[in-house]
Amino acid sequence: KFPWLFLSRNTFQRDLQGYGRFNGGVGLGQIMKLHKARGSFRLTTMGIGYRLSADPGIFGGYWGRPVQVVIVRRSQVNELLSRGDPRLPTLLQDLVTFPLGGECTVTRPNFSGLPVDEDTVLAFTMGSGGGYGDPLERDPSRVSADVRAGFISAETARRVFGVALDTGGGEVDERETAQLRREEREVRKRQGVPLREFLRTWSTLRPPEEILRFYGPWPDPGREGYSSHGGGRVEQNGGSP
Repeated sequence: KFPWLFLSRNTFQRDLQGYGRFNGGVGLGQIMKLHKARGSFRLTTMGIGYRLSADPGIFGGYWGRPVQVVIVRRSQVNELLSRGDPRLPTLLQDLVTFPLGGECTVTRPNFSGLPVDEDTVLAFTMGSGGGYGDPLERDPSRVSADVRAGFISAETARRVFGVALDTGGGEVDERETAQLRREEREVRKRQGVPLREFLRTWSTLRPPEEILRFYGPWPDPGREGYSSHGGGRVEQNGGSP
């Protein structure tokens, strides 16, 4: 038995998926702290995929989100628990917006010997699936349902999917939605170039070496010696992506 108290566990995280006509799977998350622990504790975890997602989208869909880890030290979580405060964080974003106090750090999912105490709050999220198809082709009613279910925010609905929702019940404003999508398609047309010109430019581009360290050989990351879990070299001394 591990002495963990979970503030939330296996919770679907907001805005943590690959967007598309059909969205990728939503990433799960958990937020926890030590509880009635005796002695000192150090935490060791292993994971990959926090720099680059393992799940690319296809046919215009967005990439899935990478793994995320947030650590809040010297938090006021015990004070909140002692007075039964109902506003305890349940989503990763809550750790940034909710006044837990202390020092908030975003880090990678593999570390060794991290000291933790009962004032430390730890949050982990899984990666998410990539999207399929253009987000502008997603049925607006499904986008509205995603907002109501807490899978995406109203801001993401508008900015990514081009869906306008009223401020009351989250119903779709069909006229404004049509206008938003029309404007976004016009922007794409202005920014677009013929395929041959695009390929000629694209073939000369190369990501920075810092990124390629985690991506793998360019342009094909699937060569021997690289992980199949998202195109990253699995290093043995605390350096896996």
